[in-house]
Amino acid sequence: MHVRDLLHPAAFAAAYLPSPELEADMPGFDVSDIIAVEDLLLDPVAGFPLG
Repeated sequence: MHVRDLLHPAAFAAAYLPSPELEADMPGFDVSDIIAVEDLLLDPVAGFPLG
C-alpha cells in the first residue's frame, strides 16, 4: 500500500471514531485527561520516500 492510497485524515477519523476497534482500545482511558487536540495534514517534501 502506498501512502497516497490511504484515506484523508478526516475520512479516517469519521470511519474510526464509531468503530468497535476504537471502543476496544478505550477501557481505562479517561478522556477528561485530554488537554487539547490539533490535526495537521502534512505534505511530503521532494525526496521524501513516501511522497
